[in-house]
Amino acid sequence: MRTTRGGTYQYIPNGRLNIEFEAKVLNDMTEFANPAGNTFAVSTPQYFGWVADMTANGTKYPATIDNNQYFDYLDDFSIQTSYSGNVYYGLAPGALFELVTSSSCPK
Repeated sequence: MRTTRGGTYQYIPNGRLNIEFEAKVLNDMTEFANPAGNTFAVSTPQYFGWVADMTANGTKYPATIDNNQYFDYLDDFSIQTSYSGNVYYGLAPGALFELVTSSSCPK
């Protein structure tokens, strides 16, 4: 059994929801640009509008994000999801933007 702590493992259980939500936000941005019928991470019109605003209605990926809004929707996600764990408010959504800025996707 591997016991080395590091990478995203260091955020289990505190931060697991952050990691799951960040992945879902990226998926939702992609879903908005190329609808495939997937459900969104948070089921509110406000979240849908937030993703629409961030992606300019599915035409680009954002270079930055408002962390306050991100954590507000992360709190909603923690209530609406079956994922276990705790939100870690010191873990900002950095991997998402590293991925987007290093990719060839429209920005």
